[in-house]
Amino acid sequence: MSDNEEWTINQINELIKSQTSFINRSLLEGCERLVKEQAKRNDQSENEIDGRSWSPEKW
Repeated sequence: MSDNEEWTINQINELIKSQTSFINRSLLEGCERLVKEQAKRNDQSENEIDGRSWSPEKW
């Protein structure tokens, strides 16, 4: 996970702590899950590109 993604998650968590509304907390928790999922998919894509570029079958 990149520094930007970690920073975003930390900011979202701070906002979650300060919210009293269930709706706002739910929305922010959904945003946190979205950031984590995007980070995971980004990492998977980078690893796939790296794996394909080093595959001997493609040389």
